[in-house]
Amino acid sequence: MDKNEILQSLEEKVFKIERITQMKNCREKTLLPHYLTDIKKIGNYTNIYKLKEICYYRVKVEPYHKRKKAVICFNCSGFYHSARNCYMHPRCIKCNGEHATRGCSINEKIVEPVCINCGEKAI
Repeated sequence: MDKNEILQSLEEKVFKIERITQMKNCREKTLLPHYLTDIKKIGNYTNIYKLKEICYYRVKVEPYHKRKKAVICFNCSGFYHSARNCYMHPRCIKCNGEHATRGCSINEKIVEPVCINCGEKAI
């Protein structure tokens, strides 16, 4: 489905569209079959949630729930996924070793911690 087709279909249904963006998988950089649509709050804009089809596709329209913080994996310390879905090798956030943080030999608090992803000092 093309963004222009979605735009045309929604405008035919009398919605004023500001922007349509196709969602991406952050880790794999691939496009997902989900679209984020910004609608102007004019008229009966809340009727968008009652839509059952767009361009002859069945759809479910939901409000966007933005995360307040970036998700950090407790296995590899990467961003935008959780340890439950992680298949990477473990990385320790204390010493950057190839083991889980809970198995690290460093037991005391680190005075000046450094980010293992970017190498900068923590604030």
